Amino acid sequence: MLKRTLLIISIFGASAFAQVISNIQTTIDNINANSAKAISKEAKVGMSGVIIHTFENEQSAIVAKATVTSKNSSDELDLTLEPYIPTAQKSLPYGQKSAVAGDKLILGYGYHRAMIISNNSENFQKIKNSKNREWVHPDLFASNLSTSAQGTPTKDSFNMFCQVNTIGLLYFHIKNTLYTVDCSNFNVIESESLSSNSDKEMKPFYNRIGEIHTSWLGWFNLGSSEIANYTEYYSSLLKVN
Repeated sequence: MLKRTLLIISIFGASAFAQVISNIQTTIDNINANSAKAISKEAKVGMSGVIIHTFENEQSAIVAKATVTSKNSSDELDLTLEPYIPTAQKSLPYGQKSAVAGDKLILGYGYHRAMIISNNSENFQKIKNSKNREWVHPDLFASNLSTSAQGTPTKDSFNMFCQVNTIGLLYFHIKNTLYTVDCSNFNVIESESLSSNSDKEMKPFYNRIGEIHTSWLGWFNLGSSEIANYTEYYSSLLKVN
């Protein structure tokens, strides 16, 4: 009986906490202009990361950002590279050097911190309980939007908030699907079925701040008006059906 119980717990735990791995480390090779290659079994298409170069004095610094654009059956990754622009919240030093073959690639950098976008408190709690992350509560994002009178969160507002608060992942619950999104490039990393616990809908997303007051210039400024439909808006934002 004990063995059976442990087996059930093991299976449930593996399912409930299955999630995108953070801080996957490998090295880059075959650099050509703004592209490179790497090998990783755990990496997923769409993931972002940073490239770290170690100098002769053994000091290390971030020299570029990378995004996985494709992956073949041999776990070889195609990467696009772009300059690394630090923020006030940077946790690693950065350098003005281009990436070279042999530099360390860390994919999923910052993925341990995440935020949930859901339409009500019941679904929010269900997602929170199903993932093992360091959560940033959407109240903070709602407060940020309210301060700027922005009733519609845009990709830019998500991205800026994630940079300042060192958030790597966003979890969007739309209908009966949970989408895991890289907040740096807004790529959907994975999706999974997650039934809704309630049909209640709070716009633009569940938070405890309440109504987000918008600007009377909402017709003219992107993001200043309220969203009309939670499901339609976020499906369009993520480009999913």
